[in-house]
Amino acid sequence: MLTHLNMSLDLSNSFTWDDYIARIDGHSADPKCFKQHIIPPPNNFEVNSLLEAVDHRSAAHDVPLATLSIDNINGASVLLDGNPNISPFLGSGTGRRSMMSGIVPGSGALRRFRAAAFSLGRVVELWGPRVRVRLVGTDDRNDCFFLVDSDQIRPYPSGHDLQPPFGYMHNHLVWGRTLKRAIEDAIFASPSWFIKPPPYPEGNLFKLGDKLEAVDRRNAQLICPASIGAISGQHVLVSFDGWSGAFDYWTRFDSRDLFPVGWCQAAGHPLQPPGPQASRPKLSISPSNNHDSHLSCNQQNSNSLSSSTHTSTASSKPRRRTGGSSEKA
Repeated sequence: MLTHLNMSLDLSNSFTWDDYIARIDGHSADPKCFKQHIIPPPNNFEVNSLLEAVDHRSAAHDVPLATLSIDNINGASVLLDGNPNISPFLGSGTGRRSMMSGIVPGSGALRRFRAAAFSLGRVVELWGPRVRVRLVGTDDRNDCFFLVDSDQIRPYPSGHDLQPPFGYMHNHLVWGRTLKRAIEDAIFASPSWFIKPPPYPEGNLFKLGDKLEAVDRRNAQLICPASIGAISGQHVLVSFDGWSGAFDYWTRFDSRDLFPVGWCQAAGHPLQPPGPQASRPKLSISPSNNHDSHLSCNQQNSNSLSSSTHTSTASSKPRRRTGGSSEKA
């Protein structure tokens, strides 16, 4: 049964930004660094309503540099040797496929982005100004989180074709039948619930060591205290406070997964406390060796995770996951 998330959770007894920053002599990132509204927008969506959403899993994949042909980036020969000094973004490809390409700093891989594919989705939970969306024809393993002011969700019907999502459980030949069944007697998200995205920042204004709140991409329902661990051109390394391991991630400075200090409190969204090593000083990490230096904040002990447990279904509780990090466009 799909339920509305109770957002009355109070974590103030376990963590406050003011006390934490004073204790570690830290500094918050300037709100101008973020592509976020100064005041978090209201969430008027309803559980079970249908909308159109970008299928994140079908939009990007990593390719080891050694396997790449070098004639499909603007028709030019480019040396791709994993050098962290190479600019993270190489621009649009005009060869065999039309896509954006970018080197993930420190990973020895090229991330290639196909054109965003929209699919039909259903709102299954509300988390402050975020909605958890399950794409029609998939299970809860493929759920995605979107801000209500994201340009990656839109009302149904938009008039554009909808594609079967990555992980579609049926034969693609019956996709039309799946759509028809889904919209029968369905609740459709009102266009008024969708909010215009915020403006882009003027540029990458982040500074090394800036504190912020960031989505844990290994468990996207969690937002955790984090720091800017490194900066490379248009990208920043998100390093979760109190954890050391391999789950930090590089992302663009204007990622919608990054929030200023205090955003969760203002938005009514749970914020995870830092890990047990939070009082220790963080070392500056170079782009060439950072990808195995930090641990995802979702691998907290059971006590810290239980503080964010909500009253929705058991399947949506924070789950431990293993594996490497990934980057979103």
